[in-house]
Amino acid sequence: MFLLFYEEKPKMRQMFLTLSKFSGTPEFLDKVSDTAERRINDSEKNVGDTGCDKCSYSQVTNFWDENATDCARIYKEIASSPFERQTEEDVINNITKLRHCQWHKQELAAEEFRCVQTVLKTAIYIQACAGYGIGNTALVDHCPPFRSELKQCCNSADNFVVTQKNTPVGTELTYEGEPKRKIKITEQIFRLFPKNMSFRSLQYKQCAVVGNGGNLVNSSCGAEIDRVDFVFRCNLPPVGGKFTQDVGLKTNLVTANPSIIAKSYAELHNRRKPFYTDTIVYNKALLLLPAFSYPPNTALSFRALYTLEDFQAKQKVVFFNPIYIQHLTKFWLSKGIQVKRLSTGLMIVSLALELCEEVCVYGFWPFAKSIEGKVMLHHYYDNQLPKPNVHSMPTEFQHLLQMHSKGIIKLQLAQC
Repeated sequence: MFLLFYEEKPKMRQMFLTLSKFSGTPEFLDKVSDTAERRINDSEKNVGDTGCDKCSYSQVTNFWDENATDCARIYKEIASSPFERQTEEDVINNITKLRHCQWHKQELAAEEFRCVQTVLKTAIYIQACAGYGIGNTALVDHCPPFRSELKQCCNSADNFVVTQKNTPVGTELTYEGEPKRKIKITEQIFRLFPKNMSFRSLQYKQCAVVGNGGNLVNSSCGAEIDRVDFVFRCNLPPVGGKFTQDVGLKTNLVTANPSIIAKSYAELHNRRKPFYTDTIVYNKALLLLPAFSYPPNTALSFRALYTLEDFQAKQKVVFFNPIYIQHLTKFWLSKGIQVKRLSTGLMIVSLALELCEEVCVYGFWPFAKSIEGKVMLHHYYDNQLPKPNVHSMPTEFQHLLQMHSKGIIKLQLAQC
């Protein structure tokens, strides 16, 4: 095995120095850059020169651990842990360790840090960006950051909802939950879509994705949630009143699971005003429905739109684009999530990652017990369990925890 530094010393030096320039880079990475520069300089010396009796491969690979803090080691361990080997106890133990560690928004640095480690430990160019098809001269700056890879896959800014621009009359949409079933977009359906809804020019500084997990009970996260620029919520959760202190009130986008509308409002066949009344709390939020996930959801989603229009509600109803969901599902499949359907929560986190500079995630907790071992509610407002074998919440949560450890998202792990 040959040393990568032999032919590419100047490029590698610049690569290490770049790491220290990213915003939010923790202090130990700054130290790493200095150490890397010194040792790379040492590696240019001949054996016997002062300060370099023998410049070895191990000199280069060990400097990370020498400078890392305890929290940095924990983050590094979680970021590299294989999912299939982790039990629920393992995950909770990791969270217990992380609770008191300061979080750093360092997505670019974290991704490049991972890639640099691969370069150093293998010293083989082609493995530096494994899976990305880069040639033998690949350097760390060619490794796509997570957000860029997600954007290349899915482009949510233009595609996450169906519009008249991206779904013209005559389009045959495939139901993402039943790929063998299709629906042809007629003139009548077409008129229900917004003309265009691009979020390209609406990039937000800080966003909150608020799940409904029982770990929000007594969390006091409400004020923190309400301070961000844009708040996503899932499945028409109760907000305000007694829940305000823990979950806040602000809502800019809220999803609505058709099964909830069917169960709570008799599929909107009879009295419709209770549905309108219950959505008033969301003010002018977008109401996002999966009209094209399964055939039965189409008519129900249309009735939800008609109901809010008839009562002149402030909310605007939009529909998930099944093509976007199909691409997103393939993206997460490539990351190891093999499920019948992604959870709404993971879909919305993915959406937020494309639209927001910083994403804070609250109320995601797939376990029946808290970190302290106490039995907890499944939701902060009830204990209704999800349907079995539909989603893979623990696996999704482990991905979120790794993203937290890499600085891609900030995950609520304790009280605010």
